Amino acid sequence: MTNSWFIIALIVLAAAGIVLMFYRKNQTVRTEVRRATATATATAANVNRDYAQEREGARVAHMSADDREWEAATLQRNRENIERAATLAEQPI
Repeated sequence: MTNSWFIIALIVLAAAGIVLMFYRKNQTVRTEVRRATATATATAANVNRDYAQEREGARVAHMSADDREWEAATLQRNRENIERAATLAEQPI
């Protein structure tokens, strides 16, 4: 009689293990589907964002008047340097 109870307990434990294994596999698949869906949604939401434009807008918004003047002068000097280099490159040697 003792052996039959032992065999029944062993079969119940094996069945519980198999059920647990299938349950965890199912949970893993559901988690992967959720992650893939969340990633696709996040990617779709960020496709139309222009991060460079946002950063530039924030940078300009936080500039003081002196900073704006300095930037304008720097850009002007840069344009003049580019024009000067182009003029020198066009001259024959």
